[in-house]
Formats: sequence, C-alpha cells, structure tokens
Amino acid sequence: MINQKLFSELNEAKAISIKEQHGVSISQLLRMVNFEPSDVEDLYAYCRDWLGINRTQFTNALRDYRLEEEHGVAPKKASQLVALVAKQNNVEVSYKGVLSRKMEVKDPQGKSVTDADLQSKEARIYVASYYSTHYRGDLFARDCRIACEEFGLAFTRHAIDDAVSRWIEEQRKEARYWLTARMFGTASDLSKRDIDGQWQALARAAFDDVEQSSEFAAAVLKKFVWMVKRKALGHEVGYHIMPVLLGAQGGGKSTLLQKFLEPVNDGVAYTDFGQITDDRNIDLWDNYVLVLDEMGFANRADWDKVKHIITAKMLTRRPMHTNRTEHVQQNATFIGSSNKDIQQLITDETGNRRFVALYCKQKMDFEVVNSTCFQALWGSVDPDGQDPLGAFAEELSKVQEAARAQSPVELWAAELSSEQYGDGVMAATLFDAYAQWEKTKFPLRNSTIRWFGSEMKRLMKQNVNFGWSDKKTSKGIKYVRNMF
Repeated sequence: MINQKLFSELNEAKAISIKEQHGVSISQLLRMVNFEPSDVEDLYAYCRDWLGINRTQFTNALRDYRLEEEHGVAPKKASQLVALVAKQNNVEVSYKGVLSRKMEVKDPQGKSVTDADLQSKEARIYVASYYSTHYRGDLFARDCRIACEEFGLAFTRHAIDDAVSRWIEEQRKEARYWLTARMFGTASDLSKRDIDGQWQALARAAFDDVEQSSEFAAAVLKKFVWMVKRKALGHEVGYHIMPVLLGAQGGGKSTLLQKFLEPVNDGVAYTDFGQITDDRNIDLWDNYVLVLDEMGFANRADWDKVKHIITAKMLTRRPMHTNRTEHVQQNATFIGSSNKDIQQLITDETGNRRFVALYCKQKMDFEVVNSTCFQALWGSVDPDGQDPLGAFAEELSKVQEAARAQSPVELWAAELSSEQYGDGVMAATLFDAYAQWEKTKFPLRNSTIRWFGSEMKRLMKQNVNFGWSDKKTSKGIKYVRNMF
C-alpha cells in the first residue's frame, strides 16, 4: 500500500504543476517529496503514470538524486567523476606529477588515530602500512573505475583513463604556478644590503677563495638562478653555463646543493648521463633544474651531447613504443658536482666554456650555510636584470682556462726553455723534437707531422699566451718563439 504522506505530496506537486501550467521533470519531483527506500516502487509507478517515464529513466534520475544528496554532484562526464574521486581522497599532484593523498587515519575498530596514539610503535607500523600518503596514477584511475561501477555510471575505461590523465595535467599546471611563484617570491623582510651580505657570506663559507674570489663564486650562483628564472618565463638566456662544484668526497657538496635548490625543490631532478642522452626520456625536460651529482662516469661523447643540450631550446625525442619523433621544450638548467677537476672530467683541449668550476672548501662552514635564507637569495635575482656574471668576464676566462685540459703539444711547449729555438726553427725539425718527447710522455700516441701542424695552428689562433707564431719561407713553414 502506498505511503499516504508520500501520495499526498505527489498529488500536491501535480496540482501545483497543473495550476502554474509548467511541467515537472523527474529530477525536480524527487526533490519536492520525502520518500524512503521502501517507497521507491510506488514512486516509480506514480511517475510512470503521470510523467510517462520508463524504468531506465526513473532509475537514472534516482541515482543522480542520491549522488547529489550524498556527494554534492551527479557526474555527467568522466571528468566530473574523476574530480569527485580526487576530492573524496584529498588527492594532490606535485609539479613532477607525483600523486599523494591525505586520509583520516582510523584504527581497525574505526576510531580516529591521534598523535598520542602514534607514540606507540605498533600504531606507527599500522599507519605506515595502511595509510601511506603515496598514491600512483594507475591506482587513482582504478579507484575512479571502481567508483564508476559503485555509483551505477556507464563511463568507459578509456574515458576514465583520459579524464585522469587530463586532471593530473591540469593539477601539474597549478603546481607549476605555485612553484614558480615561490621561486620568484622573497618570503623575507631582509634588505638588499642584508641579502648581498648573505650571498658573500655563503660564498666565503663554501668556496675556496684561493682558486676564485668569493664575489665570482656568488656571481656564478646568481647567474644560475638568473638562468632558471629566465627559462621558467620563456625568455632567452645568453651565454649558458653549468656550474660544477668541485671538492673532496664527503666535503658537503651534495648537502650544499640540496639546500641551495630548496626554493625550487619540486622542479629539481637528480639525473645521470644515461637519462640525459636517452632520446626516449621526455618528462625529464619539464624540470627547472637537473643535477648531475658525482659526474665522474662519463665519456667524451656524453659531454659533447650535454654541451649541446645545455644551450638547446628544443630537443627531438622519440616516445617509447613508437617510431615517431616529438619536439620537446628544454626547460632545465644544469648544475653538478664532482670530486675530480674539470680537466679530468672533460678532456677537451679546445675549451670548456659551458662549464664553470666552483672549488669548494675542504671543510665548509655549515653554521653559515644552515643559517642562510636561500629563499631570499633566489628572490633577490632579477631575471629581467643584467647577467650577474657579466662583470666577471676576465675572471671567468681565467677560471675556465685553468680548468681546460691541455693538449700534448701545449704541455711540451711549456717545458721548453725560453732560449730554445730563439732564432726560429723549421716545422720538420720542431716536429722531430716533439715526437721524441711524445714517445717518452705519451708512448701510446703516434702523432703525424700533419696533426702537429694543425695543432700548432689551433693553439696559435686560440691561445694568445701560447708563445709561437709561424711564417712561410722558401723552404717551408718556420716557427718562431714570441718573446714577451
């Protein structure tokens, strides 16, 4: 027998509809009356006879009504379902696309776990096992599909997966906004004078001022921040560099890097040459900073590729399991560390102008490092201002020249006394002298006079301090010592 109260409410709704001469949808009607689960069949019969709806239409309307009552929304699209599940699970996405969720922690009996409860080792084990905040994208998509079935919705697996992918992408954009805002914000009431003092104090605490001035070291770090910010804004970067922190293992290089990069930590990736040179790696280039920690394991080909990538705006990459190529924006600025000198890492006699060595102290002053406001340091660098390293061109040139690997011809020439060949010497005679030296110093080499001539020409052109010049004579090329 129909619930009389419900029957009365239905009749009243019908009368109002007739009087006001407007139709009533099943969705509107469900909100106009009060009913219990036991009334559903009677409600359907009334609606069928009055509104002319079928069972499927009624079932769908009832489902949507219940979803709106319980969750605030009845998803009409897969994207709405994904947003609902994300809200229910408190899902957050970092700039790197890492998912996490915040859940109310309850014990096996359903009681909320308090901070006092977590003093117990057993409670901590339970929480770590059952309430991990880490959340994977595939698990999120699975939970959306489960919710779809439980809610009685009919979205396909592909529709849900695509909606999850888009939702994560949109959340990453928002995370990028906040990350970039943090990078540009000062979050400090320090004056410009105080911040300049902190830059200098950090440089003196961390870097060896015998190898380079503290002002130069600070300028290199500022230049790095300047490049990161300009790339984040899509601006041009002039004269790309990669700072490389050099020092003994265990001296604190990695710790210093970690602290220095805190203002942009979610946009930092620690990587290696294998990942950098792998053309299937696409997501890596979304990062603002790529750190090459302990760079000793690389060959000449790796370094040549890195030099190209440092300056590239776009990279050509091949997505996994496809034969097509895609153009990927290169957003990253490089920084690294090593316990070897630059010339040991990169044996390139022509120069290492993309790499700038910063020589760390054997024992850094971590009292100063730990008290440094790195957020304020980052905030003090104006990406629209002048290149911070521009005023240090001479010192930069000296530092890079000192770090350059010298060719065998340079090493041999440096050993010659100033009196030797003062009147000049023919090319063949000079090569014979070099070849004898090479057999002793580099027994595995077997250089030709042609290579020797090319190397002499390169050194005379590129190195103003090489100390040799050449001139053509009727008997051939003659080399002359330049006396300074």
